[in-house]
Amino acid sequence: MAQNFSIGIKMDAGYSDKPMSSNYLSTLLLATPYEPLPFMRSLFLENYRANIYGAFGTVFDYNFIKKFHLRVDGYCYVPYEKILVDDHNNAYKSGRFDYNYFAGSARVVFYPPIGVVSASVNYIDKPGSKFGFLLNIGYMIFNKSQLNR
Repeated sequence: MAQNFSIGIKMDAGYSDKPMSSNYLSTLLLATPYEPLPFMRSLFLENYRANIYGAFGTVFDYNFIKKFHLRVDGYCYVPYEKILVDDHNNAYKSGRFDYNYFAGSARVVFYPPIGVVSASVNYIDKPGSKFGFLLNIGYMIFNKSQLNR
């Protein structure tokens, strides 16, 4: 069983000295996103963008049947100063380390002869619905963002 099980720890930190823009949305667009899970790259998540942040998480992978994996990921994201919006749509920064956010995913992954198929239940700390289900056939491939190079 031990040969079919692996565990990992991920840590990430970001630093940027980009100035605040003229409004909230443009400031968020220029802020560095934290996207440890593949599905997060397909969403614009306000809570996971900041100029300075730290994050850590764990990854569990269990190969329970040939070509089938169960993966469970959990992450904690802490922006140094969260970007907030006032009544006039201007951006301002919160106090230091006032916020933290969690993200997680549990997924079953199948490796057929060509490609990959996965089904996942995901959690992200955001307003509205926090849970989602994703059925993915093939690989999610993204180009590097023009805004965050």
